[in-house]
Amino acid sequence: MLEHFETFETLLEELEGFPFDLNRLPALRHFKIQEQSSFEDNVSLLALLNQLLSTSTPSSGIETLGIDITWDGFDVGCGKDLFLSDVGWSTLDELLTSEKFVSLRKVVLSLGLKMTEKKFLESERTLTLPYVNALFPKFTASHRTLEIHLEVSMML
Repeated sequence: MLEHFETFETLLEELEGFPFDLNRLPALRHFKIQEQSSFEDNVSLLALLNQLLSTSTPSSGIETLGIDITWDGFDVGCGKDLFLSDVGWSTLDELLTSEKFVSLRKVVLSLGLKMTEKKFLESERTLTLPYVNALFPKFTASHRTLEIHLEVSMML
């Protein structure tokens, strides 16, 4: 559904006044969200993601959630800043372990960092990976499956 909109913001603008509720889709078992964003928009992106997913209730049957985010253009050493808990990841972790997602068994995070300088790709991956691996501690502790893919590559 999101592929028809340029950003989460345009999706939410289209839905303004329309009570978007994931529970209106009772047969929905697998839900994937894809977004390409800039480094500067990370906080608002996570706030919008939390807002969209908070429309769920315990009767939601979502079993698998895919979150696919690619960030374009950032400075070397800043990738870790995308994954600090206070930018919205801890709120998302709380939401996914709440009673709203009792059927949720698996989260697949596909995260892409697009850089401008090839020589820093591996060092950025090494610096960022520990922060990515620390995402969703409550979800992981609940013995559900968290699958993480991190790709650090060149911007085209």
